[in-house]
Amino acid sequence: MQLSVRHLGSAVNETLQYISDRNSGAIKPLDTGFPKLNEVLLGGLEWNRILTIAALSGGGKSLTLELLKRNIIERNQEQDFDFLCFDWEMPAVDQVVRNLISRTDIDVQTLYGMEKPISPETMQTLEHISEELKTHPVYICDTTGTPSDV
Repeated sequence: MQLSVRHLGSAVNETLQYISDRNSGAIKPLDTGFPKLNEVLLGGLEWNRILTIAALSGGGKSLTLELLKRNIIERNQEQDFDFLCFDWEMPAVDQVVRNLISRTDIDVQTLYGMEKPISPETMQTLEHISEELKTHPVYICDTTGTPSDV
């Protein structure tokens, strides 16, 4: 891929168009569901931007990302978008388990049948929620590699 160079005048024109589109509502940022975050992000998550969530291990990154994804999907249904999530700290299966737990109030020990198998009704509930999750515009990369692998 070759880098492109353009004159400042092109960026100025693009900026003026962007300002006009934001003011007319033609471009609308994605509502995160967090009013303070929306305020800091000037109305919500901007299109064509990369959002990085960083913290120490156990700092709540995966939970924050899951809440953001859920909120953005629920609050911006009129917009067409996909999530591309690179998560090398928690495998996708564990993320789905966390999602199921948060939507059912079932703890992981019960979910995995540690004391006894879950009931057919509970399994049916999990399958129903899972079918909804499958429709979400989320793509996950949880395998490690080099930047050129991506």
